[in-house]
Amino acid sequence: MEVEENPQLQTQPESSPMEVEQIDRRPAALGDLRLLPDEVLCAILTFLTPRDVARLSCVSSVMYILCNEEPLWMSICLDIANRQLQYKGSWKRTALDQLNVTFENNESCRKPLHFDGFNSLFLYRRLYRCYTSLNGFYYDTGNVERAKNLSIEEFHDKYDGQKPVLIAGLADTWPASTTWTTEELLKKYEDTAFKLSQRSRHKIKMKLKDYVSYIKLQHDEDPLYIFDEKFGETAPELLKDYSVPNIFKEDFFDVLDRDQRPPFRWLIMGPERSGASWHVDPALTSAWNTLLCGRKRYIIENQSLSFPVILSQGLAEYFS
Repeated sequence: MEVEENPQLQTQPESSPMEVEQIDRRPAALGDLRLLPDEVLCAILTFLTPRDVARLSCVSSVMYILCNEEPLWMSICLDIANRQLQYKGSWKRTALDQLNVTFENNESCRKPLHFDGFNSLFLYRRLYRCYTSLNGFYYDTGNVERAKNLSIEEFHDKYDGQKPVLIAGLADTWPASTTWTTEELLKKYEDTAFKLSQRSRHKIKMKLKDYVSYIKLQHDEDPLYIFDEKFGETAPELLKDYSVPNIFKEDFFDVLDRDQRPPFRWLIMGPERSGASWHVDPALTSAWNTLLCGRKRYIIENQSLSFPVILSQGLAEYFS
């Protein structure tokens, strides 16, 4: 699929169907598979091995297009990754790097083939979402209550275990409010490897410098983000940059030995478009989150609307 970078309005003499032959590659390139929606075809391809995807890309022009889609190779790469990731500018190259594949002629590999006579609304929409910036989108202030200078009693009486609340000012005195920027973190932790969001069966890590390089280069619809519950052990100095607010000091998990305690703190870092899918926190626990940089939107479902489903999914997710 080819996208023109600077399309301009063009007018041409009207032609009859007999004068201009329209090419449709699907029948010859896909055969009976043309009956399947592109979304289904792309989903099927994710179950193939890298070698099979490479072979299938040689079958026809349309298979070449589908087998070279970045989201496909992102899925493949995360599935086969067995060591730290180092993004190579594309997910196909990153996957091949994980497989220790080298190229004898690098230049030829940089020139993708282009075909006319093929269009896909599904691929176009996905490509659009991959390049969409969120800066121009309207956002409101939400409908979660806001508070400041809450006492412990007020918090327990009005909010704890009852409804969410946005509390201002709790992180104003934290060193993290000024030191947890990309530039400052790189100075101290550029070679430290942090765990990424769970997108595969493996625990995938990237060095911070490689991750920052990735977020500058990537155009993923759902980018990877750092989601590390072991950051306190990996980079213990980070624990000195913040403190638990007084209203959250009560911690029932604190009675457990450290090796028995489930994960209870996370470092999260990601570019725009990144984020968690619909989920329930482990064991249905409550949590406090502090946003130090950027913008994050939460969508919170009233669990009373579908509590049996939420309960079963939450427990299954925790014990899996």
